[in-house]
Amino acid sequence: MEREQALRDKQRAIDAARPKSVSRDCIDCGNLIPKARQEATGGCDRCAECKANEEHLGRHFR
Repeated sequence: MEREQALRDKQRAIDAARPKSVSRDCIDCGNLIPKARQEATGGCDRCAECKANEEHLGRHFR
């Protein structure tokens, strides 16, 4: 059990160290992603509205 937790912690650290994808424009609608959103999320590829739509659809089609 402790070994599994240690592996999960290690994987989280690796994932956190990887650079996030950064895009100036939303990959769905093409609108400019505000710099404040980029900084708040640590890098993203969708604007807030498209991200919300993606999450909404994901809940219904799993």
